[in-house]
Amino acid sequence: MKLVNVLITEGRKEDLEKKYSKSLGKEVFNYIFNDPFMKKTNYKYGDFLLKNLSYPAKSEIDSAISLLKKFDKFSKNLEKKDINQYEDLSDLSIELSDYKSKNQSKRIDETETEKVYEDPNILIVRPLTHKSSCKYGAGTRWCTTDNDSTHYNRYTSGAQGLYYIILKKFDQSNKFYKIAIHKSPSGEDEWYDAQDKLFSDREKEVFNLGAPKIIQTIDKHYDKLLEKKVGNLLNNVFDDNNASASFNVSTDLKVDVPVFVVFRWPGTLDENHYNVMMDLVVNGEIVDRYLLYILVSFKYDFITMNIELDGDDSITPKIDNDLSGKSVFIKFGTEFFKSKSQKDGFRAIMNSVYSLFIRELKHDNKFRELTLKDPKKVWTPNRTSYGYTFKQNKGLIKQLVDSLNSGKKMTKLDFLVDNGKLDTKVENGKTLYSTPGTNMFRPSSDFRGHFSAFFNSAVLAGIIAYDKEGQKYYIKKGPNFEDFVRGELTSL
Repeated sequence: MKLVNVLITEGRKEDLEKKYSKSLGKEVFNYIFNDPFMKKTNYKYGDFLLKNLSYPAKSEIDSAISLLKKFDKFSKNLEKKDINQYEDLSDLSIELSDYKSKNQSKRIDETETEKVYEDPNILIVRPLTHKSSCKYGAGTRWCTTDNDSTHYNRYTSGAQGLYYIILKKFDQSNKFYKIAIHKSPSGEDEWYDAQDKLFSDREKEVFNLGAPKIIQTIDKHYDKLLEKKVGNLLNNVFDDNNASASFNVSTDLKVDVPVFVVFRWPGTLDENHYNVMMDLVVNGEIVDRYLLYILVSFKYDFITMNIELDGDDSITPKIDNDLSGKSVFIKFGTEFFKSKSQKDGFRAIMNSVYSLFIRELKHDNKFRELTLKDPKKVWTPNRTSYGYTFKQNKGLIKQLVDSLNSGKKMTKLDFLVDNGKLDTKVENGKTLYSTPGTNMFRPSSDFRGHFSAFFNSAVLAGIIAYDKEGQKYYIKKGPNFEDFVRGELTSL
């Protein structure tokens, strides 16, 4: 009997080599003939394998032999039990996938699949496990139905969405009888037919025109899924009522006493809506308090927050600035919260509000009285555009101060003429101006911007202001005029 088997085996090898040697080459034959499975089965699958190799690479040969091993194992249970009943390797793969799916469907739990939509013609599911993916993707060539769950995990991890559309009235001969749609937070969708070929733009357009409800249903479902997943990330940040974040103001502002901005008592109001309390604590005393209302929205891979500040009537503010009604808009990538602890995520959000608050405190004179031993009124120069800081009452600013103290009524041009910065003359009843030494007299409109950086800075510092009378603007003392004269106004 052994001799008969040897003769059959050698005969098959010889026949196969004659039949396919010209097209495949000796190296391919040696690789196949030396495979343990091919030897064990006396090369009975050799003809089917060799005639269906589209490209004789080792990886393809290994994949095909792996498929034949499954057939050899399950062929008794299949409808087509003879290997030659199959058209090609793809046909065999579909048959084995169907068999695997039928077996798995008996064991699969209902919680492993989310049924998104169903009617007599269409079924839309979201497979929640690899088993479910194999069941509903049976008969396709999708990598998400492979024995190995690697590809399934790659397409479903994080905030991705994987949906299978099954057109019940189509049979397997139609490549659109099953469609896979992969959705990602970036907003890029990938559509695959049953042969695992990407849809062209034209195919997508036709499908959308023919069945808009299907795509709308999936889009709506995915948007809710994304909101829920990202919402879970934020719930982790805001659900701990004992969470807090404290910022030491002395790191950003000059103060002589301990000053902290403290955020605490976070809570969830409803879906995507949170609140937090913010206190300004000076020397151990709460001197101002706000309630923060945080509204969250999601778009693709980003979380956008609108944080609105509302004053708390339970505390009488001891500073000037009122931030009630002001808002802060911030944006984070969803990956940021996945990589952060609850504490770090909470602090990162509150840091944006703290930055706004600090900018306002810089200009708050009551705050400076509370926190400095020698408080002075402050102002912030526009160094980029103007450059004036008025650190001392001398030069041109002193001349302006002296003129205002003298009670003289004057416009900017009057002041510049009085101090030798412009020459003037009257011609035909009109006053003309010229820069000294040029003798080029022109109307006042040509000098509206003369020394504008100086005057604009003086207004910004609060040293001067203007009164309008008719078409003219007269200089007057500003709200910080006396503080500047006393040396109690300083620039930041």
